[in-house]
Amino acid sequence: MTINHIKIAWRNLLKSKMFSTINIVGLAAGLSCCMLICLYIRDECSYDTQHPDVEQLYQVNTVFVNSDGEKKTAASSPHLAAALRQEYAEIASTTRLTGLFVDDKTLLRHRVAGGADRIFYETGGYLVDSTFFDFFQYDFVEGSAQSALQSGMSIVLSEEIAHKMFGSDRALGKVVEVESNTNDKGNYTVTGVFKPGRVPTHIDARFFMSFASGGLEAYTQSQTGMAGNNFMFTYLKLLPGTDAQALEAKMPAFVEKYMRKDLQAAGFDKKQVLTAVRDIHLRTDMTHNVTPNGSMTYLYILASIAFFT
Repeated sequence: MTINHIKIAWRNLLKSKMFSTINIVGLAAGLSCCMLICLYIRDECSYDTQHPDVEQLYQVNTVFVNSDGEKKTAASSPHLAAALRQEYAEIASTTRLTGLFVDDKTLLRHRVAGGADRIFYETGGYLVDSTFFDFFQYDFVEGSAQSALQSGMSIVLSEEIAHKMFGSDRALGKVVEVESNTNDKGNYTVTGVFKPGRVPTHIDARFFMSFASGGLEAYTQSQTGMAGNNFMFTYLKLLPGTDAQALEAKMPAFVEKYMRKDLQAAGFDKKQVLTAVRDIHLRTDMTHNVTPNGSMTYLYILASIAFFT
């Protein structure tokens, strides 16, 4: 019976070749379009889900308040992390990150004895604290995430950059000279190499440098106030069971205690708010984040197109 049905269907297709071709091509194109949109939506919704303690990870954002209204930014003061950790016992750990914001591209040089130096201009460089890899998971192919940033003048490279600079040789322990307008010039020891992860993250980095070295750290230490200099991204790891909303409710008192004098002198007010790391890409309206945010509205539109297609 089934064979007869197949024969009849095949004869009908041959009778109306043009009509059949249009229908088959249209159906194939529609299904392909629908599947591609679904894959894109799935990718957008999977940001930062790979980190082991993601439910406890939060980014501290800043809202400036003045006579013109509010201005939101994901960045915060470099001294905020230490003060929050000291003030609130429910914060297990903190880490900070900032891009090489003065540089369009950063010069990386490996000097070869008796040969030509290997010089590349690279993007995607970040300065981070020693606790960074305790928060965010990267797949190391050389070195260890636990020890990669424990000493100053350390650099962790992507597999792509390591291959460009050292070929098939191991990168671990080699010295890279970094020239940066943001962080001055220095020699950094390669303490780790990571390969791209399968799950996307809002920190789209190609290399990490230890923040505990270079000119930016020296500048940061000389600026003790927390009202200005909001150029770092601050992350908190909360103790299990901590209510993030309850912690955020304590932030006005924190601002009053640590920033009120400087804010009055500067002529504006400030709020500190928390955003869950898993919500950074799609569910926050904070500007100037590590990478540009996605949009839930666009995903709804695309999902509608996929459904009707």
